[in-house]
Amino acid sequence: EQLATKGLTEKIAFDRLQRELGPAWPSLMGLVHDYELLKDAEARFVKLFDKCDPAFTHCENRGAALRDMGIFNEADYDANSQTADERLRLYAEEFPDVMAIRQNLCRRVADAAYPPV
Repeated sequence: EQLATKGLTEKIAFDRLQRELGPAWPSLMGLVHDYELLKDAEARFVKLFDKCDPAFTHCENRGAALRDMGIFNEADYDANSQTADERLRLYAEEFPDVMAIRQNLCRRVADAAYPPV
């Protein structure tokens, strides 16, 4: 349900950007469009690398946002991360190093957010 809502929100945001910035910045909008469609290797790389970014926030706030999303323990976090990895694999195969970075970051998040009691 969250993914469907996120997809709809992103589409609405893209449509707004297109209306407001498209005429003045067509090349920028083309890059955003390519990114969303995973059109080429560069777009796929950037999209995958972008999926590493939330880990920095989760480490910094020790998982506060995760708990806000209802992820209260390491097992739930690992399951969520695995589900995300399955979605990412649709475009991540050509970048195993970035996937390894992401998985390392996910381990760091788990350690920061769910330390042993």
